Amino acid sequence: MSDYSKTPSKIKKLVLPEGAPPEREKVEFSQRRRLFLALALESHRQGYEVVSVDRLAETAMLSKTTLYELFEGKQGVLEGAVARFSRDARDAIEQAVGLADDWTAAIPAAAGALIAECVREPEMARLTFAEAPFVLTPQRTREPHSDEGYGDDLPGHDLLGALLDTAGPLDDLTRLATIGGMAAPLADRLRRGRTAELDELQPQISYLALNAHCGPDRALELSA
Repeated sequence: MSDYSKTPSKIKKLVLPEGAPPEREKVEFSQRRRLFLALALESHRQGYEVVSVDRLAETAMLSKTTLYELFEGKQGVLEGAVARFSRDARDAIEQAVGLADDWTAAIPAAAGALIAECVREPEMARLTFAEAPFVLTPQRTREPHSDEGYGDDLPGHDLLGALLDTAGPLDDLTRLATIGGMAAPLADRLRRGRTAELDELQPQISYLALNAHCGPDRALELSA
């Protein structure tokens, strides 16, 4: 069973109770978050390109009018979700790096922080790593779900780049190849709704980032 089976109940819990109108900030938070969750759920069910605004609003338990008051449309919802997740994940990465003694500890710590954010917010992570790279970039010549062409211009990959750069700069080819290697299994798990398997990716992502800087033998030792 897909881990997104819990998403409908998350949406329902965000619906504010009837009664006195709560603060506008709380109302908008509830509405935006329900739309983010609904877009991830419907993208998993039928594919992002097929999801209609009507279906998105219905799943979010909102009117289409409310959706357009908050966002310009479906892509606006996606952009909002990516911006929110990226901000939170970057903060988590920076905090983890700041607590590490040196770069050999900082990379595994940063990888762990990123994975923890994906586990905490799987729907948001899905939109960032599995959907947005094929929607929010002009480089759409790749086939959907291809692992080719990953780079920092793709949503979510700036987070992996920040993790990788913890130990200093790399040549462009090594950097792009490493980011692609880290992104592919992460996006695959999120796309298929197998978020329970995300934790097992932390050593793999750590290894790939460390390998780019110090080679396979040392990377294996440090990521174990």
